[in-house]
Amino acid sequence: MLRIKQSKNPNYYTNEFGEKENYYDKESKGFWLGSAKEYLGLKAELSIDDYNKLFKGQSPDGKNLTFQTGKERTYDLTLNCNKDLSIFKSAYPYHADTVDKVTFQAVKDTLEYAQKFIAVRETKNGVTTKNFDTSSVFGVFHHSTSRELDPHDHFHCLLMPVSFNEKGKAYANDIKEIYKHQKELGHVFQKSIADGLERELGLKTVFNEKGLSRILGINKEERDYFSKRKEQIEKMAGEGATYKEKDEASLKSRKTKTEYDLPALQKQWNHDLKSKFGFDNERLSRMQNMSASMEKEKGLSFNKPLTSTRMNNNTMLTGKSTLNNIAKLANVKPRSLNKSLNQIPKGGSKEIILSSILSIQSSIGQMQSQLASMSQDDPNRLQVFGEFINMGFQLQELNQQLAEAERKEIEKKLDESKKQTKEQPQKNKTHSMPIRTK
Repeated sequence: MLRIKQSKNPNYYTNEFGEKENYYDKESKGFWLGSAKEYLGLKAELSIDDYNKLFKGQSPDGKNLTFQTGKERTYDLTLNCNKDLSIFKSAYPYHADTVDKVTFQAVKDTLEYAQKFIAVRETKNGVTTKNFDTSSVFGVFHHSTSRELDPHDHFHCLLMPVSFNEKGKAYANDIKEIYKHQKELGHVFQKSIADGLERELGLKTVFNEKGLSRILGINKEERDYFSKRKEQIEKMAGEGATYKEKDEASLKSRKTKTEYDLPALQKQWNHDLKSKFGFDNERLSRMQNMSASMEKEKGLSFNKPLTSTRMNNNTMLTGKSTLNNIAKLANVKPRSLNKSLNQIPKGGSKEIILSSILSIQSSIGQMQSQLASMSQDDPNRLQVFGEFINMGFQLQELNQQLAEAERKEIEKKLDESKKQTKEQPQKNKTHSMPIRTK
Protein backbone atom coordinates (compact mmCIF):
# COMPACT_ATOMS: atom_id res chain seq x y z
CA MET A 1 0.00 0.00 0.00
CA LEU A 2 1.18 3.53 -0.79
CA ARG A 3 0.31 6.60 1.22
CA ILE A 4 1.28 10.11 0.05
CA LYS A 5 1.47 13.24 2.16
CA GLN A 6 3.31 16.55 2.11
CA SER A 7 6.22 16.70 4.54
CA LYS A 8 6.86 20.15 6.01
CA ASN A 9 9.34 19.36 8.76
CA PRO A 10 12.68 17.77 7.82
CA ASN A 11 13.53 17.35 11.51
CA TYR A 12 10.65 14.91 11.93
CA TYR A 13 12.74 12.31 10.12
CA THR A 14 16.24 13.30 11.22
CA ASN A 15 15.40 13.81 14.92
CA GLU A 16 13.06 10.88 15.35
CA PHE A 17 14.65 8.46 12.94
CA GLY A 18 18.26 9.48 12.41
CA GLU A 19 20.06 11.14 15.28
CA LYS A 20 19.41 8.90 18.30
CA GLU A 21 22.16 6.34 18.38
CA ASN A 22 20.94 2.76 18.94
CA TYR A 23 17.33 3.98 18.67
CA TYR A 24 16.55 2.40 15.34
CA ASP A 25 19.93 0.68 15.10
CA LYS A 26 20.80 0.15 11.42
CA GLU A 27 17.41 1.57 10.40
CA SER A 28 18.63 5.06 11.32
CA LYS A 29 20.75 5.16 8.17
CA GLY A 30 18.74 6.48 5.27
CA PHE A 31 19.80 6.05 1.67
CA TRP A 32 19.34 7.88 -1.63
CA LEU A 33 17.50 6.50 -4.66
CA GLY A 34 16.73 8.11 -8.00
CA SER A 35 18.68 9.07 -11.10
CA ALA A 36 19.24 12.66 -9.89
CA LYS A 37 21.60 11.53 -7.14
CA GLU A 38 24.41 11.36 -9.73
CA TYR A 39 23.62 14.94 -10.77
CA LEU A 40 24.09 16.03 -7.19
CA GLY A 41 27.16 13.96 -6.36
CA LEU A 42 25.33 11.99 -3.69
CA LYS A 43 26.59 8.70 -2.34
CA ALA A 44 24.20 5.85 -1.64
CA GLU A 45 24.12 6.46 2.12
CA LEU A 46 22.18 9.55 3.16
CA SER A 47 23.90 12.26 5.21
CA ILE A 48 21.79 14.56 7.40
CA ASP A 49 23.53 17.69 6.07
CA ASP A 50 22.82 16.86 2.40
CA TYR A 51 19.27 15.85 3.30
CA ASN A 52 18.49 19.12 5.12
CA LYS A 53 19.78 21.22 2.23
CA LEU A 54 17.91 19.29 -0.46
CA PHE A 55 14.74 19.41 1.63
CA LYS A 56 14.93 23.22 1.26
CA GLY A 57 15.66 23.08 -2.48
CA GLN A 58 19.40 23.62 -2.18
CA SER A 59 22.28 21.64 -3.63
CA PRO A 60 24.63 19.80 -1.23
CA ASP A 61 27.09 22.71 -1.51
CA GLY A 62 24.40 25.17 -0.41
CA LYS A 63 23.40 26.74 -3.75
CA ASN A 64 19.75 27.45 -4.54
CA LEU A 65 18.57 25.10 -7.27
CA THR A 66 15.60 27.23 -8.41
CA PHE A 67 14.51 30.85 -8.22
CA GLN A 68 11.81 29.95 -5.70
CA THR A 69 13.94 27.96 -3.28
CA GLY A 70 12.09 27.54 0.00
CA LYS A 71 8.64 27.40 -1.60
CA GLU A 72 9.00 23.93 -3.08
CA ARG A 73 7.31 20.96 -1.42
CA THR A 74 8.78 17.70 -0.24
CA TYR A 75 6.48 14.67 -0.31
CA ASP A 76 6.59 11.50 1.78
CA LEU A 77 5.61 8.45 -0.26
CA THR A 78 5.21 5.78 2.42
CA LEU A 79 5.34 2.21 1.13
CA ASN A 80 3.84 -0.28 3.59
CA CYS A 81 4.69 -3.98 3.46
CA ASN A 82 1.88 -6.32 4.40
CA LYS A 83 1.74 -7.58 7.98
CA ASP A 84 2.54 -11.14 6.87
CA LEU A 85 6.00 -10.14 5.65
CA SER A 86 6.88 -8.57 9.00
CA ILE A 87 5.56 -11.62 10.86
CA PHE A 88 7.61 -13.99 8.69
CA LYS A 89 10.73 -11.87 9.13
CA SER A 90 10.26 -11.87 12.93
CA ALA A 91 9.56 -15.60 13.07
CA TYR A 92 12.61 -16.54 10.99
CA PRO A 93 15.30 -13.88 11.69
CA TYR A 94 17.93 -15.90 9.80
CA HIS A 95 15.95 -15.02 6.64
CA ALA A 96 15.70 -11.30 7.56
CA ASP A 97 18.53 -10.21 5.25
CA THR A 98 16.88 -12.00 2.32
CA VAL A 99 13.52 -10.38 3.09
CA ASP A 100 15.21 -6.97 3.32
CA LYS A 101 16.91 -7.54 -0.04
CA VAL A 102 13.52 -8.32 -1.60
CA THR A 103 11.80 -5.28 -0.08
CA PHE A 104 14.64 -2.89 -0.95
CA GLN A 105 14.44 -4.06 -4.57
CA ALA A 106 10.66 -3.54 -4.49
CA VAL A 107 11.17 0.04 -3.28
CA LYS A 108 13.64 0.63 -6.10
CA ASP A 109 11.26 -0.88 -8.68
CA THR A 110 8.37 1.25 -7.43
CA LEU A 111 10.28 4.53 -7.37
CA GLU A 112 11.68 3.88 -10.84
CA TYR A 113 8.13 3.29 -12.02
CA ALA A 114 6.95 6.44 -10.20
CA GLN A 115 9.55 8.56 -12.01
CA LYS A 116 7.49 8.52 -15.23
CA PHE A 117 4.69 10.35 -13.35
CA ILE A 118 6.90 13.17 -11.97
CA ALA A 119 6.83 16.28 -14.14
CA VAL A 120 8.38 19.74 -14.24
CA ARG A 121 6.57 22.75 -15.65
CA GLU A 122 8.48 24.62 -18.36
CA THR A 123 7.46 27.94 -19.90
CA LYS A 124 8.56 28.89 -23.41
CA ASN A 125 7.25 31.89 -25.32
CA GLY A 126 4.56 32.38 -22.72
CA VAL A 127 3.30 28.79 -22.99
CA THR A 128 3.66 26.45 -19.99
CA THR A 129 3.86 22.71 -20.57
CA LYS A 130 4.58 19.66 -18.45
CA ASN A 131 7.75 17.70 -19.16
CA PHE A 132 7.86 14.13 -17.83
CA ASP A 133 11.41 13.41 -19.04
CA THR A 134 12.78 14.10 -15.57
CA SER A 135 15.28 12.90 -12.98
CA SER A 136 14.46 13.03 -9.27
CA VAL A 137 15.97 11.95 -5.97
CA PHE A 138 14.38 10.24 -2.96
CA GLY A 139 15.70 10.06 0.59
CA VAL A 140 14.55 6.66 1.89
CA PHE A 141 14.20 5.54 5.53
CA HIS A 142 13.32 1.94 6.40
CA HIS A 143 11.53 1.17 9.67
CA SER A 144 10.15 -2.06 11.07
CA THR A 145 7.80 -1.05 13.90
CA SER A 146 4.37 0.54 14.23
CA ARG A 147 3.63 3.22 16.80
CA GLU A 148 2.24 0.49 19.04
CA LEU A 149 5.57 -1.36 18.71
CA ASP A 150 4.23 -4.19 16.59
CA PRO A 151 6.32 -5.54 13.68
CA HIS A 152 5.53 -3.37 10.66
CA ASP A 153 8.05 -2.93 7.84
CA HIS A 154 7.56 0.28 5.89
CA PHE A 155 9.59 2.80 3.93
CA HIS A 156 9.40 6.60 4.05
CA CYS A 157 10.46 7.73 0.56
CA LEU A 158 11.01 11.49 0.70
CA LEU A 159 10.74 12.98 -2.79
CA MET A 160 13.05 15.99 -2.67
CA PRO A 161 11.32 19.14 -3.99
CA VAL A 162 13.43 19.63 -7.14
CA SER A 163 13.75 17.51 -10.28
CA PHE A 164 15.86 18.00 -13.41
CA ASN A 165 14.83 18.00 -17.05
CA GLU A 166 16.78 16.22 -19.78
CA LYS A 167 19.14 19.22 -20.07
CA GLY A 168 19.96 19.17 -16.37
CA LYS A 169 17.97 22.27 -15.42
CA ALA A 170 16.26 22.20 -12.03
CA TYR A 171 12.54 22.85 -11.52
CA ALA A 172 9.98 22.35 -8.77
CA ASN A 173 8.11 19.03 -8.97
CA ASP A 174 4.60 18.52 -10.29
CA ILE A 175 3.27 15.24 -8.84
CA LYS A 176 -0.41 15.35 -9.77
CA GLU A 177 0.03 12.19 -11.86
CA ILE A 178 1.54 10.41 -8.84
CA TYR A 179 -1.74 10.88 -6.99
CA LYS A 180 -3.69 9.57 -9.99
CA HIS A 181 -1.56 6.41 -10.07
CA GLN A 182 -1.28 5.93 -6.30
CA LYS A 183 -3.11 2.59 -6.27
CA GLU A 184 -1.17 1.35 -9.28
CA LEU A 185 2.15 2.17 -7.60
CA GLY A 186 1.04 0.30 -4.50
CA HIS A 187 0.33 -2.76 -6.66
CA VAL A 188 3.77 -2.50 -8.29
CA PHE A 189 5.34 -2.55 -4.81
CA GLN A 190 3.33 -5.56 -3.65
CA LYS A 191 3.86 -7.46 -6.92
CA SER A 192 7.63 -6.95 -6.76
CA ILE A 193 7.70 -8.23 -3.17
CA ALA A 194 5.52 -11.24 -4.05
CA ASP A 195 7.80 -12.19 -6.95
CA GLY A 196 10.91 -11.75 -4.80
CA LEU A 197 9.61 -13.84 -1.89
CA GLU A 198 8.71 -16.70 -4.21
CA ARG A 199 12.01 -16.49 -6.08
CA GLU A 200 14.25 -16.24 -3.00
CA LEU A 201 12.33 -18.15 -0.32
CA GLY A 202 9.65 -20.20 -2.07
CA LEU A 203 6.83 -18.30 -0.35
CA LYS A 204 3.55 -17.88 -2.22
CA THR A 205 1.47 -14.70 -2.12
CA VAL A 206 -2.24 -14.36 -2.91
CA PHE A 207 -4.26 -11.21 -3.53
CA ASN A 208 -7.85 -10.50 -2.54
CA GLU A 209 -10.49 -8.70 -4.60
CA LYS A 210 -9.16 -5.32 -3.41
CA GLY A 211 -5.65 -6.14 -4.60
CA LEU A 212 -4.25 -6.54 -1.06
CA SER A 213 -1.77 -9.34 -0.53
CA ARG A 214 -1.04 -11.99 2.07
CA ILE A 215 1.46 -14.81 2.36
CA LEU A 216 0.09 -18.35 2.24
CA GLY A 217 0.47 -20.09 5.58
CA ILE A 218 0.00 -17.04 7.85
CA ASN A 219 -3.48 -16.66 9.28
CA LYS A 220 -5.79 -13.91 10.51
CA GLU A 221 -5.30 -14.69 14.21
CA GLU A 222 -1.56 -14.11 13.84
CA ARG A 223 -2.10 -10.86 11.93
CA ASP A 224 -4.56 -9.58 14.52
CA TYR A 225 -2.17 -10.35 17.38
CA PHE A 226 0.40 -7.98 15.86
CA SER A 227 -2.05 -5.33 14.62
CA LYS A 228 -2.77 -3.23 17.72
CA ARG A 229 -2.37 0.00 15.74
CA LYS A 230 -4.87 -1.14 13.08
CA GLU A 231 -7.34 -2.14 15.80
CA GLN A 232 -6.91 1.28 17.42
CA ILE A 233 -7.59 3.13 14.14
CA GLU A 234 -10.65 1.03 13.23
CA LYS A 235 -12.11 1.50 16.70
CA MET A 236 -11.71 5.28 16.45
CA ALA A 237 -12.99 5.49 12.84
CA GLY A 238 -16.02 3.31 13.54
CA GLU A 239 -17.55 0.34 11.74
CA GLY A 240 -17.87 0.72 7.98
CA ALA A 241 -15.47 3.68 7.83
CA THR A 242 -14.06 4.69 4.44
CA TYR A 243 -10.33 4.71 3.65
CA LYS A 244 -10.31 8.51 4.04
CA GLU A 245 -12.01 8.32 7.43
CA LYS A 246 -9.52 5.70 8.60
CA ASP A 247 -6.67 7.88 7.36
CA GLU A 248 -8.02 10.83 9.37
CA ALA A 249 -8.40 8.62 12.44
CA SER A 250 -4.81 7.48 11.98
CA LEU A 251 -3.53 11.06 12.00
CA LYS A 252 -5.66 12.09 14.98
CA SER A 253 -4.71 9.09 17.11
CA ARG A 254 -1.04 9.04 16.17
CA LYS A 255 1.34 9.32 19.07
CA THR A 256 5.06 10.07 19.02
CA LYS A 257 7.26 7.03 18.82
CA THR A 258 9.16 6.47 22.04
CA GLU A 259 12.67 5.14 22.43
CA TYR A 260 12.99 1.39 22.61
CA ASP A 261 15.47 -1.42 22.24
CA LEU A 262 14.82 -2.87 18.78
CA PRO A 263 16.82 -6.09 19.29
CA ALA A 264 14.87 -6.74 22.50
CA LEU A 265 11.58 -6.15 20.67
CA GLN A 266 12.59 -8.50 17.87
CA LYS A 267 13.52 -11.15 20.43
CA GLN A 268 10.07 -10.80 22.07
CA TRP A 269 8.27 -11.02 18.70
CA ASN A 270 10.22 -14.15 17.84
CA HIS A 271 9.40 -15.73 21.21
CA ASP A 272 5.67 -15.01 20.83
CA LEU A 273 5.53 -16.38 17.30
CA LYS A 274 7.24 -19.60 18.34
CA SER A 275 5.48 -20.19 21.65
CA LYS A 276 1.96 -18.96 20.80
CA PHE A 277 1.69 -19.80 17.10
CA GLY A 278 4.18 -22.59 16.44
CA PHE A 279 6.48 -20.94 13.89
CA ASP A 280 9.22 -23.56 13.58
CA ASN A 281 11.23 -25.14 10.76
CA GLU A 282 8.51 -27.69 10.06
CA ARG A 283 5.96 -24.92 9.56
CA LEU A 284 8.37 -23.04 7.31
CA SER A 285 8.71 -26.15 5.15
CA ARG A 286 4.92 -26.42 4.88
CA MET A 287 4.64 -22.76 3.89
CA GLN A 288 7.25 -23.18 1.17
CA ASN A 289 5.39 -26.18 -0.26
CA MET A 290 1.97 -24.54 -0.33
CA SER A 291 0.38 -23.54 -3.62
CA ALA A 292 -2.23 -20.96 -4.52
CA SER A 293 -4.64 -23.72 -5.54
CA MET A 294 -4.65 -25.01 -1.94
CA GLU A 295 -6.09 -21.67 -0.82
CA LYS A 296 -8.45 -21.06 -3.72
CA GLU A 297 -11.54 -22.37 -1.98
CA LYS A 298 -10.69 -20.47 1.22
CA GLY A 299 -10.37 -17.35 -0.89
CA LEU A 300 -14.07 -17.65 -1.78
CA SER A 301 -15.22 -17.68 1.84
CA PHE A 302 -16.96 -14.79 3.55
CA ASN A 303 -14.92 -13.12 6.28
CA LYS A 304 -18.08 -12.11 8.16
CA PRO A 305 -21.44 -13.84 8.60
CA LEU A 306 -24.39 -12.26 6.78
CA THR A 307 -26.30 -11.60 9.99
CA SER A 308 -29.14 -9.75 8.26
CA THR A 309 -30.06 -12.89 6.32
CA ARG A 310 -28.85 -15.61 8.68
CA MET A 311 -30.64 -18.94 8.43
CA ASN A 312 -32.98 -20.12 11.17
CA ASN A 313 -30.44 -22.67 12.41
CA ASN A 314 -27.74 -19.93 12.61
CA THR A 315 -25.63 -21.69 9.97
CA MET A 316 -22.50 -19.59 9.31
CA LEU A 317 -21.89 -18.88 5.63
CA THR A 318 -18.28 -19.89 5.14
CA GLY A 319 -16.84 -21.40 1.98
CA LYS A 320 -18.01 -22.85 -1.28
CA SER A 321 -19.37 -26.00 0.41
CA THR A 322 -22.12 -23.80 1.88
CA LEU A 323 -23.84 -24.02 -1.51
CA ASN A 324 -24.70 -27.65 -0.81
CA ASN A 325 -26.34 -26.77 2.52
CA ILE A 326 -28.27 -23.90 0.97
CA ALA A 327 -29.37 -26.07 -1.94
CA LYS A 328 -30.59 -28.78 0.44
CA LEU A 329 -32.58 -26.35 2.60
CA ALA A 330 -33.91 -24.48 -0.44
CA ASN A 331 -34.94 -27.77 -2.09
CA VAL A 332 -32.87 -27.25 -5.24
CA LYS A 333 -30.09 -29.34 -6.77
CA PRO A 334 -26.57 -28.33 -5.68
CA ARG A 335 -25.26 -28.60 -9.23
CA SER A 336 -27.78 -26.01 -10.39
CA LEU A 337 -26.11 -23.50 -8.09
CA ASN A 338 -22.56 -24.60 -8.93
CA LYS A 339 -23.37 -24.57 -12.66
CA SER A 340 -23.75 -20.80 -12.77
CA LEU A 341 -20.39 -20.42 -11.02
CA ASN A 342 -18.75 -22.46 -13.76
CA GLN A 343 -20.36 -20.24 -16.39
CA ILE A 344 -18.48 -17.15 -15.22
CA PRO A 345 -16.23 -16.08 -18.14
CA LYS A 346 -12.56 -16.80 -17.43
CA GLY A 347 -9.77 -14.55 -18.60
CA GLY A 348 -12.06 -11.90 -20.09
CA SER A 349 -11.09 -8.28 -20.59
CA LYS A 350 -11.47 -5.76 -17.78
CA GLU A 351 -14.44 -4.24 -19.61
CA ILE A 352 -16.26 -7.60 -19.80
CA ILE A 353 -15.52 -8.37 -16.14
CA LEU A 354 -16.66 -4.91 -15.02
CA SER A 355 -19.85 -5.26 -17.04
CA SER A 356 -20.55 -8.62 -15.37
CA ILE A 357 -19.84 -7.15 -11.93
CA LEU A 358 -22.27 -4.28 -12.50
CA SER A 359 -24.94 -6.71 -13.69
CA ILE A 360 -24.54 -8.96 -10.65
CA GLN A 361 -24.46 -6.00 -8.26
CA SER A 362 -27.77 -4.87 -9.73
CA SER A 363 -29.25 -8.36 -9.27
CA ILE A 364 -27.99 -8.54 -5.70
CA GLY A 365 -29.61 -5.19 -4.95
CA GLN A 366 -32.93 -6.44 -6.29
CA MET A 367 -32.67 -9.66 -4.25
CA GLN A 368 -31.87 -7.73 -1.09
CA SER A 369 -35.02 -5.67 -1.59
CA GLN A 370 -37.00 -8.84 -2.29
CA LEU A 371 -35.69 -10.56 0.85
CA ALA A 372 -36.44 -7.49 2.96
CA SER A 373 -40.06 -7.53 1.79
CA MET A 374 -40.57 -11.26 2.45
CA SER A 375 -41.76 -12.59 5.79
CA GLN A 376 -39.59 -15.05 7.73
CA ASP A 377 -42.06 -17.91 7.10
CA ASP A 378 -42.46 -17.26 3.37
CA PRO A 379 -41.93 -20.67 1.66
CA ASN A 380 -40.01 -18.99 -1.19
CA ARG A 381 -37.56 -17.19 1.09
CA LEU A 382 -34.91 -19.92 1.14
CA GLN A 383 -35.05 -20.26 -2.65
CA VAL A 384 -34.39 -16.53 -3.08
CA PHE A 385 -31.78 -16.65 -0.34
CA GLY A 386 -29.94 -19.48 -2.11
CA GLU A 387 -29.85 -17.44 -5.32
CA PHE A 388 -28.67 -14.42 -3.32
CA ILE A 389 -25.73 -16.35 -1.84
CA ASN A 390 -24.89 -17.78 -5.25
CA MET A 391 -24.71 -14.24 -6.63
CA GLY A 392 -22.38 -13.35 -3.78
CA PHE A 393 -19.99 -16.13 -4.77
CA GLN A 394 -20.14 -15.02 -8.41
CA LEU A 395 -19.36 -11.44 -7.41
CA GLN A 396 -16.39 -12.53 -5.33
CA GLU A 397 -15.06 -14.65 -8.18
CA LEU A 398 -15.37 -11.75 -10.63
CA ASN A 399 -13.68 -9.35 -8.21
CA GLN A 400 -10.76 -11.75 -7.99
CA GLN A 401 -10.62 -11.93 -11.79
CA LEU A 402 -10.66 -8.12 -11.98
CA ALA A 403 -7.82 -7.82 -9.46
CA GLU A 404 -5.84 -10.39 -11.46
CA ALA A 405 -6.49 -8.51 -14.72
CA GLU A 406 -5.34 -5.26 -13.13
CA ARG A 407 -2.18 -6.88 -11.76
CA LYS A 408 -1.34 -8.33 -15.18
CA GLU A 409 -1.87 -4.92 -16.76
CA ILE A 410 0.43 -3.28 -14.21
CA GLU A 411 3.01 -6.05 -14.62
CA LYS A 412 2.94 -5.55 -18.39
CA LYS A 413 3.44 -1.80 -18.00
CA LEU A 414 6.30 -2.39 -15.57
CA ASP A 415 7.98 -4.86 -17.95
CA GLU A 416 7.59 -2.40 -20.84
CA SER A 417 9.03 0.38 -18.70
CA LYS A 418 12.06 -1.74 -17.77
CA LYS A 419 12.52 -2.77 -21.41
CA GLN A 420 12.45 0.86 -22.55
CA THR A 421 14.96 1.79 -19.86
CA LYS A 422 17.34 -0.95 -21.03
CA GLU A 423 16.95 -0.07 -24.73
CA GLN A 424 17.23 3.67 -24.27
CA PRO A 425 20.84 4.83 -24.72
CA GLN A 426 22.32 6.53 -21.67
CA LYS A 427 21.96 10.25 -22.15
CA ASN A 428 25.05 12.33 -21.67
CA LYS A 429 23.31 14.75 -19.35
CA THR A 430 25.10 17.86 -18.22
CA HIS A 431 24.26 20.01 -15.28
CA SER A 432 24.93 23.70 -14.87
CA MET A 433 25.95 23.05 -11.26
CA PRO A 434 29.36 21.31 -10.99
CA ILE A 435 29.13 17.78 -9.64
CA ARG A 436 30.49 17.63 -6.14
CA THR A 437 33.34 15.29 -5.34
CA LYS A 438 34.28 14.13 -1.91
